Amino acid sequence: MILRPWAPCAIRSIAVARLQSIRVLSSRQDKLLRRGQEAFREKRDFLKERSDQIRDHEFVRKGKIAFQEQKDSLKERSEQIRDRLDEAGIRKFGDKVVTIPNGICVMRIALTPVIGALVVNSAYIPACFLFTIAGLSDMLDGYIARNVPGQKSSLGSILDPVADKLLVSTLFVTLTYAQLIPLALTSVVIFRDVCLITGGFYKRYQTVARPITFKRFFDPSVSSMEVTPTLMSKINTVLQLSLVALSLASPVFDFVDHPGMTALCVATGITTVYSGLQYIGGHAMKKL
Repeated sequence: MILRPWAPCAIRSIAVARLQSIRVLSSRQDKLLRRGQEAFREKRDFLKERSDQIRDHEFVRKGKIAFQEQKDSLKERSEQIRDRLDEAGIRKFGDKVVTIPNGICVMRIALTPVIGALVVNSAYIPACFLFTIAGLSDMLDGYIARNVPGQKSSLGSILDPVADKLLVSTLFVTLTYAQLIPLALTSVVIFRDVCLITGGFYKRYQTVARPITFKRFFDPSVSSMEVTPTLMSKINTVLQLSLVALSLASPVFDFVDHPGMTALCVATGITTVYSGLQYIGGHAMKKL
């Protein structure tokens, strides 16, 4: 076959065109391949990050479950140990029942009805003498409990104010009978003390370790509570003791109707109500 003169040029043009087409297709394939690789890497990184998040979440969930199980186990164990300590009576201050301050408090409680009987029988001089002894014993047992090691106890923190309140309440009633203290003031003082005793029993019922039995309820070594008087309560105690002491001494030194006694009665009534509200709010009792 005889080739025409333009045939080589045509063939060369066709070859160049095909080569260019191949190059264009190859570049397009490279771009598609690179995009596919990039998309694959992005998808792989996303799946890896997601799997890490899922794994971390699973670890956190398992960790929370393990922590809660450990917490419950420790709580149960601590309750068992506390119950054993309660039963053994070796909680803080719980084993200190027979102490010198507690003995002095018991002596002051024993003197209370004697002083009251003397007031009712108008024997004011011996009543003043025994009341002075009771006051000195109150300062003495407080000094020993604060300064002598091993003499402070949770029972003493409850027994001391009980002895004071019993003495003061008895004198309020007997001095009112002797017409030396107004009946209204005595009613306020007695009502406050009754509320405090009732509230103390209720607080004891709330805090004592279960199971609650009569023996455990009145055992000071089980879930011990400490009574810490407030500042207003201390002021009220001073005023009440001052009023009782001055009222008891007024027939002896002849100042029964002095205006200062009336002012003291008013101040005592106000502080009695205020301190009683503080006790009701739970500001004076804490669990050991």
